[in-house]
Amino acid sequence: MARARRSRAWWSKTVERHKRSGLTARAYAAREGLSASTLSWWSSQLGRGTRAERGSAKPVALEVQLGGVRGEQGAGLIEVELEGAVVRLPAGTEPQYIAALVRSLGRAS
Repeated sequence: MARARRSRAWWSKTVERHKRSGLTARAYAAREGLSASTLSWWSSQLGRGTRAERGSAKPVALEVQLGGVRGEQGAGLIEVELEGAVVRLPAGTEPQYIAALVRSLGRAS
């Protein structure tokens, strides 16, 4: 017997119910007659969406200063401030690394 295909919206609601339940994915899936691995996969996939896609968009303040900050030993620093958190990196840090860090901090807030 073939399994019914469930929509992204159905899984989104199911994942939300799972999170509110306080149960592990395995326990929740067993209770609901679902595959724990499929529930975990959907939870991961839905968690990767942007805030706007998840319906909780929030403005993010970002300020970046280059070279204007001096460390204790006089080395130039790059300072990134994101929602009150400040990260200081050595001058010359790869721009790709800084961009990845900012994206990561944005998701965590």
